[in-house]
Amino acid sequence: MNKELQIEQDHLKNVIEQYQIILKKEELRKETLPSIYKGDELLLTTLMAKTIHRIYIMENNLDKPYFARIDFKEKKTDELNKCYIGKVGEFDEDNRIITIDWRAPIASLYYDGNIGSASYLSPSGMIEGELLIKRQFEIEKGKLISYQDVDTVSSDELLKPYLGVSVDNRLKNIVSSIQKEQNDIIRMPVEEDLIVQGVAGSGKTTVALHRIAYLVYNNRNIIDPNQYMVIGPNKFFLNYISNVLPDLDVTDVTQWTFEECVRYWIKEKFILQSDEEVATSSELKKIKTTMTYKKALDQYLKEVKENIIPIEDFIIKGYKIIPKKVMQSIYEEIDQKTYFNIESIINRMKIRMIKYINDHREEILMNIENQLLNQFTKTNDKEEQKKMIQDKEFVKKEISKKTITFINNYFIPCKIKILTLYQTFVEKMDQYLLLDESQKKEQTLTLANLNRKKVGFEDLAGILYIAYHWYDMSEYKRYRYTVIDEAQDWGEFHFYVIKKLLPKSHFSIFGDLAQSIYGNRSIDNWDQVKDIYHDANQMYLLKSYRTTIEIMEEANKILKFIGMNTATPVIRHGDKVVYQQEQNRIEQIKEKIKEYQQQGHDSIAIITRTKEAAKDLAKVLKVPLITDDSLSYEGGVSVLSSHLAKGLEFDAVILVDISEENYAPQNPLDMKLLYVAMTRALHHLFILYKEDIFASL
Repeated sequence: MNKELQIEQDHLKNVIEQYQIILKKEELRKETLPSIYKGDELLLTTLMAKTIHRIYIMENNLDKPYFARIDFKEKKTDELNKCYIGKVGEFDEDNRIITIDWRAPIASLYYDGNIGSASYLSPSGMIEGELLIKRQFEIEKGKLISYQDVDTVSSDELLKPYLGVSVDNRLKNIVSSIQKEQNDIIRMPVEEDLIVQGVAGSGKTTVALHRIAYLVYNNRNIIDPNQYMVIGPNKFFLNYISNVLPDLDVTDVTQWTFEECVRYWIKEKFILQSDEEVATSSELKKIKTTMTYKKALDQYLKEVKENIIPIEDFIIKGYKIIPKKVMQSIYEEIDQKTYFNIESIINRMKIRMIKYINDHREEILMNIENQLLNQFTKTNDKEEQKKMIQDKEFVKKEISKKTITFINNYFIPCKIKILTLYQTFVEKMDQYLLLDESQKKEQTLTLANLNRKKVGFEDLAGILYIAYHWYDMSEYKRYRYTVIDEAQDWGEFHFYVIKKLLPKSHFSIFGDLAQSIYGNRSIDNWDQVKDIYHDANQMYLLKSYRTTIEIMEEANKILKFIGMNTATPVIRHGDKVVYQQEQNRIEQIKEKIKEYQQQGHDSIAIITRTKEAAKDLAKVLKVPLITDDSLSYEGGVSVLSSHLAKGLEFDAVILVDISEENYAPQNPLDMKLLYVAMTRALHHLFILYKEDIFASL
């Protein structure tokens, strides 16, 4: 054994021992906290949650406390910094560094620096010096297997140990294998808006989550974790990625789909329609995702605002308290640029009404007496007169209590459900948009669906936009950074509404135009998004790290066929893609599953064209079915439809239902969907076809 290897083994042993000490202390702390904070349940709950998470982090990193080492000699001080870099940074009892967090400024030297002159940006400014060692470790179960000084090996060669492994049921962190183009995105400043175009398998989702982890760590004094948000394409996808942030020592980040955003913000029940028929043309659906639709809604909302807020005498029990002309002036004096939504306008009007009553109390009481006298003399009926006096005394009492209940009742006509408002807009849509006969038929269909509380994804932006103009959304100003994943599936209007709802948030927007499989709603290019996020930097991830060269080359044929840029695969060879004509479908699938399992692959997906086909096949094969409602993926063999496969990856993929009917070469959306399905495979791709559509590509 060489001397250097022995030194590194001894160092690893020492670090693990120090981690064990820290872990033991945290476990003891967990046991003692209940007795120390007995009686203060809120504080105890908070401290226990933090301690449990700390134990989780220490246990997760005990067997592999670091993955790299850099030796950096500072120019000014001549000080040598020997840094062992891990998923988290730890200190000993004397506050001496044990490991450096991968997110720390100096750790950027590992990802970006080369041996020799190097520098990194610290909070105190640029630190210059010399990078002497840049070393990568392979550690398994607390044992040092090997190490290599990484400046002597190509980047693709370095990645091979990470790319060749099998995938399990979770998305993993990539802190030990972050590439330069990924690191550039991850470490962009928090005030930067980003649009990231990344090819299939380039690590978009993983980079997005590592960016949040990086921002949380480096901005922890000014932004809390609960001020970050991730918006994903569906709940199953969010559950699939849910372990990554906790593994990176990040908790409390909000993770929602766009649908969940709408549900939470409008607090009304609705059913989201299936979006499976992605190739179906619908002009009206497309319009609903554009800024043209937003302008039509602006016209509608202007009319609603002018008519919905009551400008009438404010009356209690028949007594006029505030005359109509005063109510008119109260309304007109409100700055409707600042208070633009109905709820905030009403709240301002309520405040002004209370102030008016307080300022004119004597005058109002005198008017009440005069009104009573006028009514009193019109009747000789004692009971009526008695009732008038009782009502007058009640009104006087209410005025002394600021009449809150009656003021609230005055605005009851404004309490309208958002879905009702949207339905009314759809009914009157042809007043704001020029619709042809085909679009009018779609309008009728939309109304029929809305009557059953069914909405399409394309409707969600409009519904949320009405909510934005109706409710006070100020609580959402707390969000400071938002990541949108699979963003190519959004329309312009969706991006616009989210930006409006989160006015203090910066954004990282990740997507791949080659995977835009929803023709009725997807953006056509990133310039449409840039028009909304004016200062956004557009960045690119052009290398595919997921699939083998053989799989990527086959998938690239589709991109070439539809005139899109192809992905560059990392140098990792594997088996050729297997094409086989369908003869005995079920037996062919079963045989391939058995073959992949014998090769040690546990993560195997059978991808169909439609949800119904997936449901039928899962039943026949007696394997789990993945749907939009699935809460998690437990690994093993599963069946899912191609539209749901986006963002996921599997050791082996069996692709079925290949025919012109299902994937028409002349339809770019079908070709994109096929591209998505093919690029889910890490190691093996088996294509079972009814018709050989690939011959025409």
